Amino acid sequence: MTKKTFGSLSAAALISLACAGVPSGAAKEPLPLTIRDRQALVDARYGARPWSLTQPYRGRPPVVLAYLFDGTRNDKDNAQAPERPTVIAHMLGVIKEGGRVKVGAQYYTGVGTTGSKLYRQFDAAKGFSTATRAEDACQMALTDIKRVRAEAPDADIRILVAGFSRGAASARHFMNLVERNCTAKADVADPHVHFYALLFDTVATGQRGNLLLNIPPSADHVIHFVSMDERRIAFGSDYDERSDTDRVQTVPVPGVHSDAGDSYREGVGAELTAHVDLLLAKMGLSSRTDVVVPIDYALQGGNDSLWPIDRLLGQSVARADGAKERRSFELTIPQLSLTRREEWASRRDELLAGHTEQHSGWGQTAHVTPGFRIAGGTLWDQLPIYDVVHPVLGAQPVYRNARIFQCGATTYLGYEVDGGATHLFELPIDVVGRLASAEKHTLEIGVVARERGTALWWIVDDKLMGKVRAGGPIAGRLAPDDLCGSAARAQRVY
Repeated sequence: MTKKTFGSLSAAALISLACAGVPSGAAKEPLPLTIRDRQALVDARYGARPWSLTQPYRGRPPVVLAYLFDGTRNDKDNAQAPERPTVIAHMLGVIKEGGRVKVGAQYYTGVGTTGSKLYRQFDAAKGFSTATRAEDACQMALTDIKRVRAEAPDADIRILVAGFSRGAASARHFMNLVERNCTAKADVADPHVHFYALLFDTVATGQRGNLLLNIPPSADHVIHFVSMDERRIAFGSDYDERSDTDRVQTVPVPGVHSDAGDSYREGVGAELTAHVDLLLAKMGLSSRTDVVVPIDYALQGGNDSLWPIDRLLGQSVARADGAKERRSFELTIPQLSLTRREEWASRRDELLAGHTEQHSGWGQTAHVTPGFRIAGGTLWDQLPIYDVVHPVLGAQPVYRNARIFQCGATTYLGYEVDGGATHLFELPIDVVGRLASAEKHTLEIGVVARERGTALWWIVDDKLMGKVRAGGPIAGRLAPDDLCGSAARAQRVY
């Protein structure tokens, strides 16, 4: 078992300790998604194609086990505002409802949720129990595997593993331990036990040298959703090299770390959870045949997770001018032997390529907001009215006659909405300056719509330029020969 010593704390762990009781982001200013962000959601729906876990392989009956590891300070039974139970807790409910998992899914609360208050604080900072959770789960898995073997000696055992944050690090360590019979010394794996993993923004802060983080050869397929926007110093990303992308898929998703884990009460994370529902259905682990989402959660935007100490050290939110890149740690993917590669390809042909109906449009994510729907879990048919440019190539534009013009010292953006109003907005001086600095730019108006209100944002070349402060709908159409007269009639609603 892992020795629980406090030892020396890294700079990242010290920051985690100092901020261990500080909520991360939901109460701060929410941030809009850009065209690139929306396209990333589309790409995630296209690219993440799971294997069926309920189809037989070469006559061997499938038996599915599941082990789920929650994120740091996350406990499905004790979520504290402004957070809610994570995507891992959600998966547990869906899997139990589906009834396709042998024995029952095993759930492990996150690092920093057990022990004395003092220990929980240090555990959340340093991650002492990251390995312990994997070790406990490994012993449970060996017991479950032996039980299955006693009942069905020829079973093809498939283990679904999921984890968020340090829970994803535990999940990686767990897979390696099971392959090594929990000893972490030598490969003694059951040749008919295979892993399938859904990982959410792996972060191994404080424990990278103590964990087996590489994807083991017995993992048939791994989908790793990685936050595009996290910038906290203590939340460096542990991601896999792109050397075996058919077996290990890295999928960038918009939002910060806890958006990727869907632990905020509002935000784009709920879009990812809806996608995970589809993945579980296509794996054969859910009883649902479609997924209905009551609103377009992408309109709720991403969250600002930065702690005060991060700002003091010069960090800023993603897409702000001068924003630093996220710290990252690349993980090597061990190459499969020729024999394993041939077996893997055979399994893929039967469990993925041989069952392409699992990836058709029968399962669909439907947004039931009037005039808005996502069909087949892949494409937007229509965008909310404030998106100036449609992110899906080839789609019919929603907006007409967009133009930028100047009246005296004031510069305006005007456009007409199909079947709706004409809108006119004042462009701030810094936006005008950015647009004048080169021949070609992309100008967007982003929207954040939450319970406490709606805000519009200027976005130039994927950079946030501040909120829209002046402008709104006007009566009638823009008069080409009297644009400034149209501007004078604009209602100053923002």
